Amino acid sequence: MKDILIVTGGSNGLGKAIIGYALNRNIMICNLDKEVSTINNENYKEFIGDISDEQFVETIYKRNF
Repeated sequence: MKDILIVTGGSNGLGKAIIGYALNRNIMICNLDKEVSTINNENYKEFIGDISDEQFVETIYKRNF
């Protein structure tokens, strides 16, 4: 099974750097963010929303994990 890293706020700054590091190591990334990122990689999946919204997080989890 492939490793999965869940990142919040990965569209820029430190989160984006962490995603870049993980993608270079062939780790599957799930980014939950309020902003759309410019990352384009087959191991990258993005979910746009607010993680303080419990319904958003629950829906993402149920549909993808």
